[in-house]
Amino acid sequence: MGQIMSSSTPKRIAIVHDFIRVFGGAERVLKELHQLYPTAPIFTLLADPQTLKKHFPKATVHTSSLQHSWLRHRQQFILPFLASAIEEFNFSNFDCVISSSGAFSHGIITGPSTQHICYCHSPMRYAWDWHAEYLLEHGITSAGALAAASMVMNQIRTWDYTASKRVDLWIANSETVATRIQKFYGQPSKIIYPPVDTDFFSPAESLPIRAQPYAITVSRLSRYKRIDLIIEACAKQQLPLVIVGDGNDADYLRRLAQGKNVEFTGPIDDKQLRNYLQHAQCYLTAVEEDFGIAPVEALSMGIPVVALKAGGVGETVENGRTGILFDTPELEDICSALQRLKLLQTSSKAIRSSALRFSKQEFHSQISQTVDHA
Repeated sequence: MGQIMSSSTPKRIAIVHDFIRVFGGAERVLKELHQLYPTAPIFTLLADPQTLKKHFPKATVHTSSLQHSWLRHRQQFILPFLASAIEEFNFSNFDCVISSSGAFSHGIITGPSTQHICYCHSPMRYAWDWHAEYLLEHGITSAGALAAASMVMNQIRTWDYTASKRVDLWIANSETVATRIQKFYGQPSKIIYPPVDTDFFSPAESLPIRAQPYAITVSRLSRYKRIDLIIEACAKQQLPLVIVGDGNDADYLRRLAQGKNVEFTGPIDDKQLRNYLQHAQCYLTAVEEDFGIAPVEALSMGIPVVALKAGGVGETVENGRTGILFDTPELEDICSALQRLKLLQTSSKAIRSSALRFSKQEFHSQISQTVDHA
């Protein structure tokens, strides 16, 4: 059983996470929760064995019945079954359960004597404020498909709202997410920012001279991330661009970038990312993120961020001091922001200093205090 020492008795703790299939921002949070409570078992709907082996080798992980179902390999059919699957787990032997939720984990069922704390990455966006974009991205455009999808989404929204009442204490990963929790669930929340490894993402004492400055972005390559706008803006400003990540739009974006001085790295590890950030002129993003760990990693390296003034980045980047924020995801606005970047008067040290409030140590401290006092 997971334990922490408090002023009274040790607590039996469990951790719940939606899916452990890839290692993204939510999984980085999960890893820190696991490090904070290393003996706490982890419950999840679906898990990829290789991801577990690489990132959670010593964790005790329990999966739902869907792990062994044919639905696991049919993502287009699995959505209606996820709500009931998260309700399968039994937490009667635990004093406290911490759910790490961006979709279904907050819907676990606990008894009256078990405290349920939800660290919310966001209410499930494809059911609420990102509903139309989700359908478009997945090619759901015909009348019949839209009618069927709307019926399923209506059922999920009803379950999601009802399930939100099962949480005893909400923690939001940003003010942006706290606003969504209040709007969609009618619940207040405490804000604890996600952890960034500011010790690892630290600039070298002396930097080699760059042959040519470049912008960098780290993203899943899907349509709504607006990587196409970033490519066009950098081409207009004659600024080389490095794109880190992979996704369904990779082939389209590679064709778009032909002849425009763009490098696609594909998926890379943190050491490679740190090296690319080390030599970048700026980090560039044109989409609203719930929080945005990658921009903060850039700040931690002393690199200014050029970003859309929306979502979590509006809380992490100080406009005119640690970066440049633009108002709309339009080509002209991005080009203007890159021009204004040239006038930014700040130091790498000041930029890095702004990122230290998002350190892993600060996250651990706030989470443990919250669990102790819940």
